[in-house]
Amino acid sequence: MTGTIRYRIVFILLLLCGSLFALEKNQLYLWNVETEISNIYILGSIHILNREFYPLPVKIESAFEETDLLVIEVDINNVQEEEILMLIFQKGVYTDGTTIADKLNDEDFGLLRNKLEELQLSVDAFLTFKPWLIAMTIQSLNYNFGGYDAAFGLDMYFLEKAGNREILELESMEYQLDMFTDMTEELQIAYLISVLTDDSYSEIFLEQAIEFWKAGDADSLYLLMHPEKWSTPLDKELFQIFFLDRNILMADRIESYLETGGNYFVIVGAGHLAGEGSIIDILNARGNKVIQIFE
Repeated sequence: MTGTIRYRIVFILLLLCGSLFALEKNQLYLWNVETEISNIYILGSIHILNREFYPLPVKIESAFEETDLLVIEVDINNVQEEEILMLIFQKGVYTDGTTIADKLNDEDFGLLRNKLEELQLSVDAFLTFKPWLIAMTIQSLNYNFGGYDAAFGLDMYFLEKAGNREILELESMEYQLDMFTDMTEELQIAYLISVLTDDSYSEIFLEQAIEFWKAGDADSLYLLMHPEKWSTPLDKELFQIFFLDRNILMADRIESYLETGGNYFVIVGAGHLAGEGSIIDILNARGNKVIQIFE
């Protein structure tokens, strides 16, 4: 039985179990932690969605209305497009005559060419892009072909509803870009190949993740994202960079809000709230009482 078939069987079983559990308890992908001076809601975000995802459960909307500070990973509205493009050019494009064809073997370059043709793009337009930037671009285009767009993501939804709320960032645009540019070339190439060959970077995976979000089922989402027994050392290293290291830093920031006081609505990627080493796991291990909210 191949890994892909096993992956799909496990997904079907998890989806059935998760759906039954959600029907019984009506849990949301939303948590709450309080002190005498602070009230913090933590919502798991799907960053790329479509119009059909909305409206949100009433209890999520009412939790947002209780707060006067909005916390997100990066406030994209506070970053100039020109600044983003400059950072991407500086960090994601070869300027010394090197091309991606020099970095990939013939088989992997063929995979790249075929995937770009599938997306109705020419490989020539991507020759000077570094592996991480090609991977991110393809991942985004995979979702766009299914009608999904970051403009409909939960981050943007609540940014548009922020009103007079103060907006705080857990990270920064440059920090997030540095996650990719600080990777070794070997790891960047591994990331690109995984995007070209792995369902985890496809519209199918996104739809599965959305179903678990709707069921409030973080445990199943974690297993979907991180099938430990099938992971390679490079997979584990990517997971460490993209999730585990960041979870610690974000949990630190959320704990600081508990100490300073106020009513916060924190939005982070749903994967950061799922499973062992998640933000929820870290906060609870430190003695905070983080409670999942039910409809």
